[in-house]
Amino acid sequence: SSLLQHDTFNFAMGFFCLSMIHQGCNYMSLQYVPLSHFNKQRLRLVLEDYIDFSEVPSPTEVAKKERFFPLPLLLSDSTKEWLMVGRSLNDVCPNPDDLEKLLTLVPDERYLIRLGEKSQDIDIIYFHEAEAKDVIRGMYHACLLRHATKAFREPEMVSSNADEYVRRTHEQVKDHFPSLFDQLCSKGWNTGSDVTIIEGSSSYRISIATSK
Repeated sequence: SSLLQHDTFNFAMGFFCLSMIHQGCNYMSLQYVPLSHFNKQRLRLVLEDYIDFSEVPSPTEVAKKERFFPLPLLLSDSTKEWLMVGRSLNDVCPNPDDLEKLLTLVPDERYLIRLGEKSQDIDIIYFHEAEAKDVIRGMYHACLLRHATKAFREPEMVSSNADEYVRRTHEQVKDHFPSLFDQLCSKGWNTGSDVTIIEGSSSYRISIATSK
C-alpha cells in the first residue's frame, strides 16, 4: 500500500498477532481474578460439576476451567450446540396444545422447557416474573436433561420418551435444587438477578394469563 508504505498483508498479520497476545493476556488474568457472577458458560461449568460430583465448585476453581476466545470458531460455550434460551413462543410451541403440554410438564415453575424429539436440542423460555433463582433452576433442569439424554446412544430411545425425560428430570430438580442453591451461596457465588445473565439481547420472555 502506498499509503502505509509497507506490505498490507504483513501489517494485518502483525496487528492480528498483537491482538491475540492482548486477548491471551486478558484470558490469563481472568484465571487469577475469579468472577463470582454467572454467565451461561460459568453457570454450565458449576452445574456440570454438581451433577457429576454433588459438589459446587468455588469461583476460584471455575476460573481455572473457564475459557475465553474472541473468535467464533473457538467459542468455548458448548451450550450453543444444544441449548436455546428465549426463542419465540411460536417457534417452540406452534399451537395451543403444545403450550398446554409444556405447562403440565413443569407445573409451578417460572420457565418452560422442551426437549426436541428428533434433534434432542433443548429450549428454555422464562416467564417475565422469573428471578435469578428461577434462571439458575431452569439451567439446572436443562443440564440434567442433557446429561440424561447423552447416556443413550440410540436417538430413538430419547425421541419416543421426550416428555418422560422432562418429567423425570423435573423430579430431580425438585429434590436437589435446594441443596444446590445453598451450596452456591456458601461457596461465594453472587446469585442476584442483576448479575445472573444467560439470556441474549434478543431472547424472549413470556407471560401466561390464567382464567379465574
